[in-house]
Amino acid sequence: MKRIITNILLAFVLDTAIALLRNYVQIDIMHDSSVYSGTWLEFIANRKFHFFVVEPMIVLIFILLPYNLIITRTRVRYFSLPKKIATFLAIMASLLWIVGTFFGVWGLSIQTQFYYLVYCVLYSIIFASIIHYVCDVDRDVR
Repeated sequence: MKRIITNILLAFVLDTAIALLRNYVQIDIMHDSSVYSGTWLEFIANRKFHFFVVEPMIVLIFILLPYNLIITRTRVRYFSLPKKIATFLAIMASLLWIVGTFFGVWGLSIQTQFYYLVYCVLYSIIFASIIHYVCDVDRDVR
């Protein structure tokens, strides 16, 4: 039960906060009009269903569900934190690879692709660490 609640909170709260912060920096601080020509609040008002429902559900189904199935259903008794981060990163990189193939991410500059990779690494460290320390530490000790 703790794992389910943690994953729902990660998807609907932390992931949403990261996405909102990323878009705030792009729109209001960097004044990147290629993302949106208005203000950040107008952008959020226009895409609130996407930010608060669609994106968290995608994260929950395509990233957190496979990660938790791998961690809980494998025959390995103990996954160390670096292995969990590597597993999360492998899922994120696979998803980036699949989405990038169909949506033309590979046609972007090397700097943009490097940004996506760094984003996946940081995202993996944060999410896998939270799941590890909240859900798995007491289970691994036993």
